[in-house]
Amino acid sequence: MAKGKMLGIEQVEEREGYNPTEIYKCLTEPDLSVFSDEDKKMLDRIVVKYGHLNGKQLEELSHAEAPYVGTELRKEIPYELAFYRGTDFGDL
Repeated sequence: MAKGKMLGIEQVEEREGYNPTEIYKCLTEPDLSVFSDEDKKMLDRIVVKYGHLNGKQLEELSHAEAPYVGTELRKEIPYELAFYRGTDFGDL
């Protein structure tokens, strides 16, 4: 998408010793027809729940989750651990 000039990617240095943060921005109007109504509802709920958070806050949330905590430092988190619990969006 970046090569097709549909997506812009900006690298921002935030802290010494860390990889730069990548900021993605749509450069064209997205084609939402690829999503079902159910997909769109889920995406809307995710934006409501997490859209106000910055990268550091999202990092802190994800690093407090059991799959991250239970995986050895700098090792790949096994895909199967993503299903350690259901995601509850009932509060939205």
